[in-house]
Amino acid sequence: MTFYLYSGAGNNFVVLDGREIISEMENAAKCDGECKCGCQDGEPPCKCGEHEHDCGCHGHEEKHHCCHGGGGGCCGGHGWEAYVQDMCDHFKTDGMMLLLPSERCDFEMAFFNPDGTGGMMCGNGGRCIVAFADYLGIKPSDGRIYHFEAGDGPHTGEILSVTPDQAVDGVVKTVRIRMTDVHVFCPVLDGWFVDTGTRHFVKFVPEVEGLNMDEEGKRYRWDPVFAPVGANANFVKSEPERLVVRTFEKGVEGETLACGTGITASAIASWLGSAGADGVPHAWHEENGRIVVPVRARQDDLQVEFKPVYAGETIVGFTDVYLTGPALLYGTE
Repeated sequence: MTFYLYSGAGNNFVVLDGREIISEMENAAKCDGECKCGCQDGEPPCKCGEHEHDCGCHGHEEKHHCCHGGGGGCCGGHGWEAYVQDMCDHFKTDGMMLLLPSERCDFEMAFFNPDGTGGMMCGNGGRCIVAFADYLGIKPSDGRIYHFEAGDGPHTGEILSVTPDQAVDGVVKTVRIRMTDVHVFCPVLDGWFVDTGTRHFVKFVPEVEGLNMDEEGKRYRWDPVFAPVGANANFVKSEPERLVVRTFEKGVEGETLACGTGITASAIASWLGSAGADGVPHAWHEENGRIVVPVRARQDDLQVEFKPVYAGETIVGFTDVYLTGPALLYGTE
């Protein structure tokens, strides 16, 4: 199996083609069904247990007890969470993703934090998996825009440009993905809570440089107001032309170079703050009926777009939420 290493604005991921895993599991199941010793799976003692062999189901070097599912299959006998933890630790990444087949969309994105937890959206990961689908030769069903599923629902992704670079596949792909609509947001503590497919707390500060991210990040990450799930903590400097964002991510339990859902939450909080006249400087402009917010992460520039939704004069949500930024394949193993 090939492991692909992607970077989304410095947010690094190990990515797998989940279709290969499914195929391997199907082969293993077929092999299991061919056991001739008469034992029941999972009921020792197995008469064939002493005869490990290479049946070809799990690669030419992996030996296993074919009547007991390959001795752990792709996870090497560990649970899935432990497998994710091992892979993220081995490749020093901020998460792991699988590209899976989907009956309703072009593919499905399964995202996991380094601690093995999953089920949420990752904006930088979403851009990377769109670039990965293109790399694998998967074509958008409508010819231009990918439609994919993630933990928070359906998304779209479009490759806007391809720039030569010294990467494995020689290019950086600029990808624009549609995030989930935002309906949950409120002022809390000394900032804003915004759920952009992942829970985020956003605090505006005079300067982001020099912050003790470990201390400040943990303080808000584990604040009782966000219990029991917790929240990611974003610290934002609002400049006239852009936001500068640093994020402490749950699951990683430390600062990452970029967080797509956090950048999106920070952009929305910036607009909410300025609209509420709470002293947050404008870092956005209107373009074609949308609010556009340039954002600087630790090493790359990104852009967030959205449309506020009103009920009378009350802001009730945000739709047409887009995140644009780089996706880079930087290694394979």
